[in-house]
Amino acid sequence: MNKERPADPNPGTPPPRAPIRERKRRRASSTAFSNTCAARALVTIHLMSGAKLTDRIKSFDRYSLVFEPEGQDQFIFKHTIATVVAGKGAGAGGPRG
Repeated sequence: MNKERPADPNPGTPPPRAPIRERKRRRASSTAFSNTCAARALVTIHLMSGAKLTDRIKSFDRYSLVFEPEGQDQFIFKHTIATVVAGKGAGAGGPRG
């Protein structure tokens, strides 16, 4: 059986917005990452593969973040992250040498 998709009744219109629950979840994670970046706090990121990275989050966007373990930037897709744990002494960052 070959099922065809019905034609879009309103071509050119933007897709519907995400449900409210999804928008609130995005806002919560964005706020947490913003606070962590601003404070230059140490975090431990556990990836789905089992790898564990500990250092500071340099920047992030909706789908990814840039992490700097051992002084080298690493680009990580958010869907690969299992857990993010803020370290003790968060906010005690400063210039790194």
